[in-house]
Amino acid sequence: MVANMRHFVLLILLLVTAVPFYGNDLIPEEQENFHLFLLVGQSNMAGRGEVSEKDLIENPRVLALGKDLKWAPAVDPLHFDKPIAGVGLGKSFGLEIAKARPGITVGLIPCAVGGSPIRSWEPGGYHEQTKTHPWDDMVPRVREALKSGTLKGILWHQGESDSNEENAPLYQGKMLDLVKRFRKEFEAENVPFICGQMGIFEERPWNEYKLQVDKVHQTLPAFLPHTGFVSAKGLGHKGDHVHFNAAAYRTLGQKFAKEYLHLERLASGSRDYHSVSYPPSEKEGELSIGVTHTLWIPNGVKILRGIIVHQHGCGTGACAGGATAAYDLHWQALARKWDCALLGPRYHQMERENCRDWCDPRNGSGAVFVKALEDLAAKSGHPEVAEIPWCLWGHSGGGFWASLLQMEHPEKIAAIWFQSGTAHSRWVSGEIEKPDIPAAAMEIPMVANPGFGERGHKRFKVAYSGCFEMVKDYRSRGGLIAFAPDPLSAHDTRDSRYLAIPFFDAVLAQRLPDTPGTGALKPAGPGVETPLHENYVDLEDPLSPSQEKVANWLPNSEIAAMWAEFVKKGEVGDTTPPPAPTGIEVNEGVVIWDAEADFESGIREFVIRKDGQEIGRVPTAHKKRFGRPLFQAMSYHDTPEAPLPEMIFRDAAISAGEKITVHTVNSVGLESGR
Repeated sequence: MVANMRHFVLLILLLVTAVPFYGNDLIPEEQENFHLFLLVGQSNMAGRGEVSEKDLIENPRVLALGKDLKWAPAVDPLHFDKPIAGVGLGKSFGLEIAKARPGITVGLIPCAVGGSPIRSWEPGGYHEQTKTHPWDDMVPRVREALKSGTLKGILWHQGESDSNEENAPLYQGKMLDLVKRFRKEFEAENVPFICGQMGIFEERPWNEYKLQVDKVHQTLPAFLPHTGFVSAKGLGHKGDHVHFNAAAYRTLGQKFAKEYLHLERLASGSRDYHSVSYPPSEKEGELSIGVTHTLWIPNGVKILRGIIVHQHGCGTGACAGGATAAYDLHWQALARKWDCALLGPRYHQMERENCRDWCDPRNGSGAVFVKALEDLAAKSGHPEVAEIPWCLWGHSGGGFWASLLQMEHPEKIAAIWFQSGTAHSRWVSGEIEKPDIPAAAMEIPMVANPGFGERGHKRFKVAYSGCFEMVKDYRSRGGLIAFAPDPLSAHDTRDSRYLAIPFFDAVLAQRLPDTPGTGALKPAGPGVETPLHENYVDLEDPLSPSQEKVANWLPNSEIAAMWAEFVKKGEVGDTTPPPAPTGIEVNEGVVIWDAEADFESGIREFVIRKDGQEIGRVPTAHKKRFGRPLFQAMSYHDTPEAPLPEMIFRDAAISAGEKITVHTVNSVGLESGR
């Protein structure tokens, strides 16, 4: 009898221990180290992908809050809204965040409800299909989660149920109210809110109502700060033309993570960054496309002397690229040298919207630009922002924009770099209204920099010919301009910054007012002339005599020498090492530091050494897409790719206080001193 009882007790113990019991052992002791992410929306957030073995693999640093309000390692399906719940985007999102942030644990709070329209995500809202109250059911789940962690992000994927004649016109108002309500409910004013795009499937083309809802998603960042948008372009469906397949959900989760890390980095950028956003206007003559202007001010500058404006081109990709312009370390080096700010406008143009609605400043973007500077002056505590002069860099549509703004505000502009773009050929042909060209506009030092690969290109040839003809026209008027085609690029920006930054540097030295905070530019110097050729590639020497009646103008002989090297080789050399990193801290398993970019060549990477021996590099590998490899990987648009990298090295073998050195390597391979 006793033996049988012992066997029974042993059996019970085996059964109990065979069932995973996690309790609180996986939850970090510090709430700040338990990063919570709310998953809300309808079925494409809940997930309908087919579950495979890989989706059942646990990671102790990625947890999910179950229906029973207990934490456990996240496995798909995370949601329980309907019996058909499957693989969603949540787990892959969590894995990416955990990988990027080794010191934290991710907590996913699944609350999405398949088929729910946005009105059901209001207090008291009811979803008939599932007999649930999505908002009211979500709130207590989040409250319970917040007892253990800190809310770090809200992920939203929804819209299909509102893509109809009745709901679509109301969607924008409800969307804005929803974001504000989330932030107020959980005291999360600065927590990133990220919208995912509905599925784009060829077999089921979007109707006008789905387009309307999609526009609300895409333009949300123009209306509310700390919000983002994730594209679903190219992702496949599971066969029903509505829900993504499992692979697409995993990719979508990774894209959400990338956007979150980008927003997190921007939000933590410090007091040096200031942003203002303006929604699209429906009034005639006003800007019909939303825009966000982000301004970086060098730390320690009391009175600014000027603003470097880095303006992206046309299209959704260029607009997305513009979001990181103000965070570019190399352009910041130029701004810092001259006590200038760096401004990165980012227009929220959608695929079907006409770029001319913003890239022609006469359509409202010029007025909003000036208004943004006034608002940033107040927001930053630097009233001079509204008065000081500008350097304009513009790519493609950004060059188009700069060439027209030049005619409206010539007295404000210190210099212009036209990167494969100008409106000149369009007004010469009569395609757009020709502006008045004031004499002061010809006193601005300029460079027109197309890519040789555009010459003869079906789509981009006008960028090349337009730049060349503009140079000839302006030089005939006495304008201060040079033609500097890149022999190795097409419409991409490649390595033009290695000439553009020294050019701006030389002009700022000549033209900035002696008194900081004022706007009266000094005239440019006499400059240096070089021969003007339409094609430098086929010349042995770019300084060969030209048949053209006019010549290039450049600010001095040093820039003329760089120009000659660039138009022939597509590069500018550098023989000076970069500055060394500062603020190096060595802690258990991690090294952090700060660094300013090498003025001539930027930063390619960092070398970490222990007792003189190399133990690693940051980054470990480069994504060489456009131009020289850089620490901040360059996009097509001369902007850092998101998410922005961090100056941090992790190695479990490192002990606090060890002798670790960090060295900067610039883009030509020169290393800083010890």
